[in-house]
Amino acid sequence: MQLKGLIKLFTIALILISLYQLSFTFAVRNFEKKQAAIESNIVKNEYPDLNQNDEKFKNILADKLRFRLDSLTSETIYNLGFKKFTYQEAKEQELNLGLDLQGGMNVVLEVSIDELVLNMSNNPKDPALLAAIAKAKELKINSQKDFVSLFADAYQSQNPNAKMATLFANPSTKSIDLNSNNDKVISYLKTEEKNAIIRTHRLIGTRIDKFGVAQPNVS
Repeated sequence: MQLKGLIKLFTIALILISLYQLSFTFAVRNFEKKQAAIESNIVKNEYPDLNQNDEKFKNILADKLRFRLDSLTSETIYNLGFKKFTYQEAKEQELNLGLDLQGGMNVVLEVSIDELVLNMSNNPKDPALLAAIAKAKELKINSQKDFVSLFADAYQSQNPNAKMATLFANPSTKSIDLNSNNDKVISYLKTEEKNAIIRTHRLIGTRIDKFGVAQPNVS
């Protein structure tokens, strides 16, 4: 009888632990679903000619959603009463469920800076912006320079008299405005580039290291 009671106790404990872990998955999924709905409406307004089932629409939505979620890592999305969890913290708890990694395995995560630059623009369909991004991606293949520097060089070379602030300044950008010179805009973009890598590194690094995984390579 004592053995049966012990087994029952462990079973209940396992169920409770599993429910606790799964609750983070539900919280994260619910939050991401709401953000996806918001971004979907934005994309519909920006690209009225695109159908939601088009591959281009899906790619644009995925890029914008990725950038949106990256900017909301510190937002509280889950409250257990005794403790509140930000999106980043809840996401880390969720990652704990799906990681089945062996010691010594290397994890490589690429941060798509070209998508970051595109999504930071107030006019992502601007031909000059797209041309400079395409040129920077081409140069990046054989260059050790960071993507923002390559993008800035390409844009200024292709548009010598243009102000980059017109592409990136908007009411929500506190660091730059329409009067900011190109150097200030480039500095702003580089800061965001660095922050994106740091946030991504922190998001997965704290979890995968607990499984004996080598230091993640985030680029």
